[in-house]
Amino acid sequence: MRKLAEVRTADGRFIERKYISILSEPLVMKGSVRYQSPDYVRKEYDGPERQSYEIRGDHLVVELADGRKREISVDDHPALRAFVESYRGTLAGDLETLQRYFELELDGRMENWLLRLTPRGDELADYLSEIVVLGRNDFVYSVETLEASGDRSIMTLEPGSE
Repeated sequence: MRKLAEVRTADGRFIERKYISILSEPLVMKGSVRYQSPDYVRKEYDGPERQSYEIRGDHLVVELADGRKREISVDDHPALRAFVESYRGTLAGDLETLQRYFELELDGRMENWLLRLTPRGDELADYLSEIVVLGRNDFVYSVETLEASGDRSIMTLEPGSE
């Protein structure tokens, strides 16, 4: 986690597969992600239904394919706050923030590690069972999110140009 805390900026491409119980095949989406220390994350989906999610500080801005934007204060939604902090806290190597919202299980060595995040509070646990993050050194290469409903998503990341 110390190595992640040293990262100031990271860019990458992702493929996200969402496994939803009512669908026979996963939804597959591609896009880009950017992290800038200490609190900025932008995830942008490619394709005809382009949309983006931008987190800066305590605000989440969602931009839809038609250009409409919606700004949400994560402080007004405790479960959303915890979910946002799971990604941002991991990318920032911020153990203190992660421990506020999750039980942590860190395993492996620096060159190949696993971080399991299990929600502390019932409010978040109503939506989320766990998040499993895989990394190598200071790079997160996989994030698996298991929802309380049994649905799950796996986001696989590749580093982009710096």
